[in-house]
Amino acid sequence: IGNLQPPSSHFANSRIGRSEEANQTNRVAKYNLRSFGNEVDDSLEMHKAVLTAIVTILLTISTILTICSLDTPAFCNSAIDDNLQ
Repeated sequence: IGNLQPPSSHFANSRIGRSEEANQTNRVAKYNLRSFGNEVDDSLEMHKAVLTAIVTILLTISTILTICSLDTPAFCNSAIDDNLQ
């Protein structure tokens, strides 16, 4: 009879087990959230690089068009002449 545990300790043990499970679940969730955040950061960096490249190309084109729209663009006239022939 001395070896038997009172019922309250059984409930306490199961409660401790449940809280340890909850802690483990929280740790896994935090890790998953952190790795998801890293993936988002990586994709944002990639998008930034792509957008930077697009903006650079557009600026280059607009600069060339601006130079060509000036009064005496020597290289633009020669390029147009080459295309017409």
